[in-house]
Amino acid sequence: IYPLPQADAGAAAWGRGTGGMGSAPSRREANPDGQGHEEPASALGTEREPEQLRMQGYLPSAVKSRSQAGFRGLTKATLYAILGQYTVCSTLYAITFLWEQWMEPPILTPIAPNHLLASQVTDRLRQAIIQGKLCPGEHLPEISLAQQLGVSRSPVREALRLLEREGLVVSVPNRGCFVREFSAHDIDEIFALRVAIESLAAEWAMDRLDEADLEEMANLLEAQREAAVQGDMERLNQVDVSFHEYVCRRCGHSRLVPIWEGIRSQCLMLFHLRLRAYPDYVPRTVLSDHQSFLEAFRQRDLARVLALHRQVNQRVVREIKQVLTKLAAGEQPAPEH
Repeated sequence: IYPLPQADAGAAAWGRGTGGMGSAPSRREANPDGQGHEEPASALGTEREPEQLRMQGYLPSAVKSRSQAGFRGLTKATLYAILGQYTVCSTLYAITFLWEQWMEPPILTPIAPNHLLASQVTDRLRQAIIQGKLCPGEHLPEISLAQQLGVSRSPVREALRLLEREGLVVSVPNRGCFVREFSAHDIDEIFALRVAIESLAAEWAMDRLDEADLEEMANLLEAQREAAVQGDMERLNQVDVSFHEYVCRRCGHSRLVPIWEGIRSQCLMLFHLRLRAYPDYVPRTVLSDHQSFLEAFRQRDLARVLALHRQVNQRVVREIKQVLTKLAAGEQPAPEH
């Protein structure tokens, strides 16, 4: 945009020039006979206009060459060529995206937008990881996840940060986020911590649990039986964790609960892996183990509860390691018993 001449700045506004309201601005030039005349601004669109403006001090030399060459060099053919290339690229991108969606159906389904969007995205991704829909070591690109969930990248990015804190996701600099892969040492750490936490919870809860608490634990055990009969492995897995969570929350140790929640999702993921590998064997052991826990709590037998925590977790660790070893070797896992 050219700067307006100082003398004519007021007259350049619409309705203030000599042409009246809505007319174009004008410029006065001298005739050879010394008399002036009005030359409309529409007559200024000639090749000499930039030179005249430059000579009058209104237009620098750099703008002169741009006005003569740059602006007039953009022809309709050039515009059509640019638009044509953009249309072809957009069409190819759309075809590629639709082809990928058809060949590989999305794992996740769209989420209805609301004020709890980030929480819903976190829950959806957490369940997909725990259930094995997103496999250990799998890349989690923000763009792809956002497209599948029908959200922007912001709630996906926040969800991945939360899942990283829970131990389900690993962030690698310059590469992105991946589903966590568990080593044998990771499993030893997780379940050693679980034994310590739940044993401490049992010590604190033993004298605090009343008949109503024991009845609630019995209801959870019955819910596990129903899930096993119906073949609802997801429900069985959730109630399994809820049984032990109930004792942790009822023990009266407020600082213990956040620590237990820190490994909860990792335990769920490993439990689900074991359950998928041994769908007939695991439900039986879960029911018998929790029946033994309930009886020990009813009898107020703390030593028995602590021994059960050690025995059960040692067996679970051994079975999970066996599953991971077999899967890494491309073999089908089989239970020991």
